Amino acid sequence: MYYNLLPSKIIIRLPCRNQLNKSGGTIDVTAVEGNDVFHAMRARTEAQQTLARILENAAAQETTDVGIVPQEDGSGRVYFRENQDLAVPGRGVTTLARDDLGEITRFLASVSGANPDSVRIRDPKDGQFTFRDGKQEIFLRCSFIPLVPPGLDQERISISLRLLPKKRGLLLLKDLNIDSQVEEEIINVLSYSQGLIVLAGATNSGKSTTITAFMGEHLKRYGIAKKRISLEDPIERNIEGIIQINAASEDFPRYMRALLRHDPDVIWVGEIRDEDTAEICVKAAISGHLVLSTVHATDTVMAYRAIASRVDASRLFDLSESLAMLIGQRLVKTVCPHCSEKRPPSQREIDDIAFYLRMEGIAGDALPEEVVEANPHGCEHCKRGYRGLAPVNEILPASRQVKALLSAAVPDHKEIGKHRTITMFESAMRLVRAGRIEVSGIPR
Repeated sequence: MYYNLLPSKIIIRLPCRNQLNKSGGTIDVTAVEGNDVFHAMRARTEAQQTLARILENAAAQETTDVGIVPQEDGSGRVYFRENQDLAVPGRGVTTLARDDLGEITRFLASVSGANPDSVRIRDPKDGQFTFRDGKQEIFLRCSFIPLVPPGLDQERISISLRLLPKKRGLLLLKDLNIDSQVEEEIINVLSYSQGLIVLAGATNSGKSTTITAFMGEHLKRYGIAKKRISLEDPIERNIEGIIQINAASEDFPRYMRALLRHDPDVIWVGEIRDEDTAEICVKAAISGHLVLSTVHATDTVMAYRAIASRVDASRLFDLSESLAMLIGQRLVKTVCPHCSEKRPPSQREIDDIAFYLRMEGIAGDALPEEVVEANPHGCEHCKRGYRGLAPVNEILPASRQVKALLSAAVPDHKEIGKHRTITMFESAMRLVRAGRIEVSGIPR
């Protein structure tokens, strides 16, 4: 297994009295539930019951995203994203009648806050809400995009729902099946008393889950001797020993300024999205705090460029000095060990890998004599030949030499990349040799 929620109740989180200085223990003060919660058991209409079945089915199949796409005849087609690929659900609701699609669209737009006044959606809208079915809680991020110009009589809205199931308990790096060398280097850097650790990856690459494991490793090592505070949007996993704050991303800078006066040892900021958050993360990291965060970028070098673009030019030296480690991550599909087949690599695969290495100017091992291939028909143990996802990572420690290169007037990013202790290609090749992923799963 590898791989989430605005609570349906208003929660004020206060440190437990007997652990006031360092613990992340919490007391929940409950108020009236808001209207941004959809209870499956309280679905009032047939269309709402259909929506509940779609979400329950998606959760059962560990779907990350649900798409509802209007068709030319006015009906709607339902898609699930499983193991990174879109597919029509293997069971349950796959199509929606015109009337049901219209009602579900209006209901989702209203309950998520994207269209609280229930007017016609003329521009792209975003929203969020919590789904409950008695067994679980799922936080959903919603995107609504109109497909036809406002002047036309018909209304066709494409809907995308990101599912973030609520989880509890401690998570460690070993639970993610992360590469042993990557695990060791991360655990080492988590012993630092200050510095900025940044995890880079694309959307849906498991960044939040991995950062949660970072915090779990720190908690395992230091216990309540250190005070940890997280700033998340949303909180995806409740963890004892961490003071967790659920705040909208646009409010991160305001909360960050307050956190620096709240006696933290470790600060986890969900994502560096803007200039203010970047500046405050740097300030915190060079003033005695260990700061963990994520950024949307394809690799470690691009991660630095993404953060540098959000920092004032006069603070670029501070940024390079604040860095402790940059980590890149992608998720790749793992094949089913029960029905996958071994075969020699094709000449096309051999040529593709050789071309990639030559273009990137990096050294790399040749493909093994045997590689695995997923069975597209699958078996009782998998979904169409695949069983979940695994992370592939690269590591760029911020050594003195790397910091000097980063703080140069014109950083040599190719030279900086040479200081990675493990690349994504190397991480993925280890999975290929272990028979866990196909050659096509190597990030390129």
